[in-house]
Amino acid sequence: KAKTKFDLREKELLETQKIMQRSIDEFKEKGTNRSSQILGEAGEVYIEEKLKKLFPNDDISEVKKGERGADCLWTIRSNGRRVASIYCEAKNTQTFQSKWIEKLKNDAIEKGASIGIIVTKTMPAGKETFHLNNGILVCNFFEFDAIAKVLRHQQIEQSRNKSKELARDTKA
Repeated sequence: KAKTKFDLREKELLETQKIMQRSIDEFKEKGTNRSSQILGEAGEVYIEEKLKKLFPNDDISEVKKGERGADCLWTIRSNGRRVASIYCEAKNTQTFQSKWIEKLKNDAIEKGASIGIIVTKTMPAGKETFHLNNGILVCNFFEFDAIAKVLRHQQIEQSRNKSKELARDTKA
């Protein structure tokens, strides 16, 4: 009788252990997913705050969670008027995926943005610094300040040149 009771209790404890192990595995998986989400959110917030600090007169619009598209739309303003818009995507991950390039390119076209930029923790294989990849600018988080300043200046100059050409054509 004691042996049967012991064997039954042993099976009970083994089943409890299996259930607990499954629960631990589920929590680990959820924790990993959540940390990936937190890392992604941190990258988005970094870009948005950096742009707002560097260019307080520009419009920085966050793309809401669940909406299709990149992380934010940066609308460059010069003398109060809209000059250009840049679609920004943050990737705070361990690996770079080339499919991001095509997706951002299509999203930027759809939004009417002048250019798309991916700010990433991990660069594509064979690339160590900022570069243009199929029409999308790719840079590291530490390069973003300088790239943003140059990009903004370039977009304003491009807009001025277009305005000058338009004025010249109108006069002619």
